[in-house]
Parts: sequence; C-alpha cells; structure tokens
Amino acid sequence: MKKEIRRYFLNFKRRLNKNIKDEYDKKIYENIINSDLYKNATSIFIYLSMDYEIDTRALIKKSFKDGKKVYVPKIRKKMIMDAVQIENMDQIVKGAYDLDTASGDNIIKSPDLTLVPGLCFDDNKHRVGFGGAYYDNYIANHDSIYMGLFYSQLKMDKIPIEDHDQVLDYIVTENGII
Repeated sequence: MKKEIRRYFLNFKRRLNKNIKDEYDKKIYENIINSDLYKNATSIFIYLSMDYEIDTRALIKKSFKDGKKVYVPKIRKKMIMDAVQIENMDQIVKGAYDLDTASGDNIIKSPDLTLVPGLCFDDNKHRVGFGGAYYDNYIANHDSIYMGLFYSQLKMDKIPIEDHDQVLDYIVTENGII
C-alpha cells in the first residue's frame, strides 16, 4: 500500500508547475521563519532538498544569517543517519546514494528543531517518507521538535501506519502550521 502511495505522491511532486512550487516554497519558508519554533531554536537540523522537494536551501542560508547552528543529514549505514553541522554552503558534498551531505563530522544528538521531508501527511501528523526509514529511526532515538514540510495538496485522510512509523510534532504547509 505505501509503495503505491509513494509512487502517486512522488509523481505529483515531480509534475507540480515550477511557478506554483516556487510560490508554495516561499510561503512555507515564511511560515517557518515567522514561527516561534524557528525563532527560539538555536540549533536546527534541516534536510538538503532535491529538485522536487520543498526548497530548504534558502532556509539554511537564513539560519546562518540568524546565527543558528545548522545541521544536515549524513547517512552512516542502512537506516542510520546523524545530524552533522555545516557552517556554510561550501561544506556540502555528495555522500551516500549521491545525496548532498556535510563534509565534516560534528554531530548533535538533540537539535532544537528538526525539519523532516516527506511525500504526504494526515491530520494525525503521520507521514509517508521515501521508504528508507531514516527519519523514523532518527525520531525514535533523538529528542527534538519535529516539523514536517508538505504542500497542502499532499494531505491524505488517513495514512496506513506501521509499528516503526513516528508521529511529527508539527506540519507546515503553504497555508500555515498544523
């Protein structure tokens, strides 16, 4: 079931009109930076977005400007990733699975705020990710405030959950924070 859900929502995201995507990304960015969750965070764990994902690069740059400590995912082994600090965009390199990651190894165990990618969400703050269980495993083993970034059109009535699936604390869309 989740495989079909992933395929459907990934295709939706890939087909989203670039102008609409850019508009939604900007609204999500504004909802994040105007939130007390962001303002009060001194350390923030942010995924490095790919083309079809909600853009996080502008938020990373804003976080540097705001004096926050920025951490990005670094895959260690199957289903295990760490939050590794970067101090500028030049410290981003290609890592496992040809994904962007940090060049260093300065790890934080409990960032104040963690931004989580996904393909879809529901009212109970469940999400369907990309199938690697990296974020579910991270959430289960680290203290943070977890905020999922989604377009409002990616909402499902109810996501089928499995034992390892973790619940997010907040969902951010172009329409606001849930």
